[in-house]
Amino acid sequence: MVSFRSGIAHEVSGGTFGNASKAQTKVTALEPQWEIVSIGLNADETLLGVFSNNQYGCFVLVYNILALCVDVPGEAIPLCSVRVGNTASKGVAFEWNPALADMFAASDTDRTLSVAKVDMQNPSKYSILGEKKLEAIISEISWSPKGKQLVAGDANGKIFQLKPEIEVE
Repeated sequence: MVSFRSGIAHEVSGGTFGNASKAQTKVTALEPQWEIVSIGLNADETLLGVFSNNQYGCFVLVYNILALCVDVPGEAIPLCSVRVGNTASKGVAFEWNPALADMFAASDTDRTLSVAKVDMQNPSKYSILGEKKLEAIISEISWSPKGKQLVAGDANGKIFQLKPEIEVE
């Protein structure tokens, strides 16, 4: 992952490359065997979730967004790593809760849907609020605007309305 100041992106998109080649960047390296599936910022934009696969399964790596800043020295390391499911499956869908900055949902190819909550007082800790193996792979996840429910769509075309504890509404 490469971080840079947003002003550089505006220069490049505006057609002027000016100092873009001299831009200060910060590279956050994942191990070579990691494959990124999806990335996303939480509701208050303090955490970055990187949904990724390796040979052991799929994980959400949670980073403090400030640690990725080009002005912060040192390597950015994940605050925590949340496993989705418990097999060597691949990640499919990932979505932060839009209202509760500490919560996200993710699914894998082994048909597992998980909802996790990061402890904002101690971000190295997290809890799994709900986890369930469903009939088919969950390919899409969306939260209600208030973050009290989520909707999951599976590969068979079924849509489920769920609470974060993975209880069907």
